[in-house]
Amino acid sequence: MKIREIQEKDNPFVAKIIRENLEKHQLNLPGTAYFDPELDQLFQFYHSRTHANYWVLVNEADEIVGGVGIAPFQEHLAELQKLYLVEGVKGAGYG
Repeated sequence: MKIREIQEKDNPFVAKIIRENLEKHQLNLPGTAYFDPELDQLFQFYHSRTHANYWVLVNEADEIVGGVGIAPFQEHLAELQKLYLVEGVKGAGYG
């Protein structure tokens, strides 16, 4: 496994992982990340913000199997955002 910064081509894969996780737990509800307008454009969203970034976890087959973002929350505080993994890697210590 390797971790790298999100690329524009990753947008649909990351959005799919996030939505599938939320659907599995019946959290595909208004007000959740499921309906975030930025969800399909995470590369653009994180790269347009200062001190924010999103990384993806990529397996040996170069498939995205997870991701996580970080962004400023308040002065001197950051927020961990959108940490999601595919089912096959949950519990393996990547989260």
